[in-house]
Amino acid sequence: MKKIDLCRWFVLACCLPLLACAALVSPADRHGPASDDFTRKLRWLDVGGAAQHLDAQVRESFQERFSGEDLRVVEFSLERVEFSDEDRRADAWYLLEYNLLPSSTVRRERFRLEWEYQEESRMSPGIWRIVSPFPPLP
Repeated sequence: MKKIDLCRWFVLACCLPLLACAALVSPADRHGPASDDFTRKLRWLDVGGAAQHLDAQVRESFQERFSGEDLRVVEFSLERVEFSDEDRRADAWYLLEYNLLPSSTVRRERFRLEWEYQEESRMSPGIWRIVSPFPPLP
């Protein structure tokens, strides 16, 4: 009987730190890699790769907007992020420097995109998706 109790305590002692570490990772901690990947892909005009970070409802218009334009991205960077709704929503402000061929004039646009943390189940980590439409470029 005492051996079983010791085994239970041992198993509990081993599992508790693992459970505690899993609880420490908040959705906000997972936003950085998703946002970094989005900015890198858009900077290099990997429109298909960048579109994977958009919700299905806004993805098609994003791909249409960037597929036929003679757009050249000079710089695309994240300026700041504000989290809300228990770190499950984020407002991210970006700076896009670009030119539209044949013009060589570099234009600068600052805009906000809304991100949302989407989970399929409590047992698997969720993913961040952009839920607002990408603003039109003048």
